[in-house]
Amino acid sequence: MTQKSDFKRATRRAIIDKWSNNYKIRCIKPGWEEFVMNIDFVIAQVNNPAYCQYVIEVKKLARYKSSGGINHGVTPHVCGVNNFANEVDITKNQEYIFNYKEGLIRAGLRSLLPAGDGDYVTFSANQHILASSMKTYLDRFLAIVRMRRTSDVLGIKAYVIGLKGKNDGMFTHNLESNRAAAIANYINTRITGDNFAIASDTSEQWAKDAVKFLKTRSRNHTISGQDGGALIVIRTPNNVERTVPHKYIVMTHEFGHMLGLPDEYLGIHSNSTLSKIQLDRVWPVTLASTSVTTGSDRLRLMQDGYTEMVTPKWLHKRIFHCQT
Repeated sequence: MTQKSDFKRATRRAIIDKWSNNYKIRCIKPGWEEFVMNIDFVIAQVNNPAYCQYVIEVKKLARYKSSGGINHGVTPHVCGVNNFANEVDITKNQEYIFNYKEGLIRAGLRSLLPAGDGDYVTFSANQHILASSMKTYLDRFLAIVRMRRTSDVLGIKAYVIGLKGKNDGMFTHNLESNRAAAIANYINTRITGDNFAIASDTSEQWAKDAVKFLKTRSRNHTISGQDGGALIVIRTPNNVERTVPHKYIVMTHEFGHMLGLPDEYLGIHSNSTLSKIQLDRVWPVTLASTSVTTGSDRLRLMQDGYTEMVTPKWLHKRIFHCQT
């Protein structure tokens, strides 16, 4: 009986922590926009089967295994889990999660300017001091870093490579290294706890590849080389293990199905999501995909909301829209 009670308490806590206040009802009828309602969940036992939509069946297994599933072929539907399904599964270390988060930081930086050119910061001729506009720009990048660089991926770094342009004088000694240091120092004074930014150069092969890729871009300063600046490369040092614990709670995943959500791992269902995870070719390649799995508009909207990749700037929660 103690195990059963423990499972109920842990399940209720896990579901509420994951899903509560993640949905809103917002009326989009003109003049009714102020109507906004947060959606909360009350997890309670239902004793009368006539009022049940889902029944939770728990199996106690002899070996550790996190798994679950929903049988929609019966009424009420059955959500089957095992005795570990309301605990965090840390038995696996996942490299693709690390790569994905690294890619989100890189994509966020590059998307700050048109044509994915946000990782190149230009300087005035012969200058290495950060102008106020450059600081404001870097602050926008740091907002992305604070959101995406979580405690499990602190090994991700921002390597800053200073570059000269044709507008820079020939005898400006140490200009490249001074530009790299100026940006790295500014970043590190605002990201506390570790040296996130590292002033670098083109001595290593990955840096040569990154600069070579920069020169293939279509914007004038990267083709003509008129404007000197600094390239910020989001990458992870070779001596850092590119894995994070697979923090996965089966019960919260299955509850998402009870809300009508599809599996988040079964392919890509929208062009916007695809464009976000087809990141770029700066070494190393992180996550790539070549096609959208389905044309289902329902799955597209669900996945965009789940990944929070296409959330409007004014909206921080997944949302239901209703028109009356």
